[in-house]
Amino acid sequence: MRLKIFSVASLAVLALWAGSSRVQELAAQAPTSVGTGTDLPELVYICPMVQDSDVAEEKPGKCRKCGMVLVPARIKQGFTCTTHDAILQEKPGTCPLDRRELVSIAVSVFWTCGDSADHLTEPGKCTDGKARVRRLEKRPHADHNPRHGGQLFMADTGWHHVEGTYPSAGLFRVYFYDELTKPMNPQGFTARAVVSDAKGATLETVTMKPGRINNTLETSLTSRNLPLSVQLRVRFKPDDKERPFDFTFPALTKDTPPPAAVTTTNTTPAAPPAPGATAANAAKPAPPANTPEKPPAVAAPPAAAQQAGTIVGAATPGTLADGSTIETLSSTIRVPPQLPGSPRELLTLLTTHSDEVKSMLDQGMLGALWKPTLDAKDVALGLGDHVGELPDDRRAKAAAAVRQLVTSAWQIDAYADLGDKQRVLGAHTIFSAAIADLKAVYGSAP
Repeated sequence: MRLKIFSVASLAVLALWAGSSRVQELAAQAPTSVGTGTDLPELVYICPMVQDSDVAEEKPGKCRKCGMVLVPARIKQGFTCTTHDAILQEKPGTCPLDRRELVSIAVSVFWTCGDSADHLTEPGKCTDGKARVRRLEKRPHADHNPRHGGQLFMADTGWHHVEGTYPSAGLFRVYFYDELTKPMNPQGFTARAVVSDAKGATLETVTMKPGRINNTLETSLTSRNLPLSVQLRVRFKPDDKERPFDFTFPALTKDTPPPAAVTTTNTTPAAPPAPGATAANAAKPAPPANTPEKPPAVAAPPAAAQQAGTIVGAATPGTLADGSTIETLSSTIRVPPQLPGSPRELLTLLTTHSDEVKSMLDQGMLGALWKPTLDAKDVALGLGDHVGELPDDRRAKAAAAVRQLVTSAWQIDAYADLGDKQRVLGAHTIFSAAIADLKAVYGSAP
């Protein structure tokens, strides 16, 4: 589930996180507020029900799905440890506990006074005259960072998340998480693994059984040739429908180990720790630049009036300018790339991104599709800016192709997050047709 985004500056996203225990004490020593809070994320109104947390509006009101009163929130990008979710901050860096690189998630920003449990949406003064303290809070639905080196997908239930791994030859293991990416015991779940060859023919179907790790189901496969294509089919309750998740493993998966301890040959004695310093906070390595696999996800922006060929993706069913209906779409917080100025250069770049999408799709790399797909979307929008330069008889077709590519790009990203390869393939067919149309109408452009 995704949150509607109303402006680039708002960075409106919803996120999930994993749990921890001992970490709470150490995390309390690290401030969760940064600066004076001069950067104020846009205020949006979201549904408090987890299953409907994709509902977000610009104004107060009631949830269009469940009728609950929407609550105000300010949501922005944050960073956390995948193994220690109590570590939460607004800037990239490394985890002070295991020195792993922090991953990009989403947080809500709020302010408190003293020990009050109130979540205030504005900075200001408390009744005692002291400044309100800026804090961060984790929210459901946007952290798809794998915990065990596998591929993590969100179920369409709005609750369950699954991470498929292939840690050793023949062993297919699936981890289950809740809406906060906390480990979930799969008691009552039933699942089977269907292994296919390169042509899609079924090689074997095996039943999953409880694994030695309490939030897993696993099984032994006789088909072990890499790359390995496995479809997990799981029922989360006896009367539930079977939900498919497609995994492709080009190689064995590996848990990311913590970085090795830093050693030095410097013989200069280290300065003694300050009085009261502890082993946990006496020395911390300088944080490197953060490069998360995928930024926190957000829903596509609402449909907007199309002027001068600029097309904006739709966020909810039935919102396209041409009246066509689509399913909920998604995007990511990312800075659009600098685009070349001429249609010919844009077409060359579009072909490059299209080839990348096709290659990743052929390899089953659903988790990596977001980058070239959304890059292609940006290029298509760049071509949309040149619609007015085309002859009259080509303008309508160009605008329609841009709109079609943008819509299908959102769909590819959304369906890839669900691990639904079949629907990704369907959206990719539309995506490819739109690219062919753009090449046709802009092919002779300067």
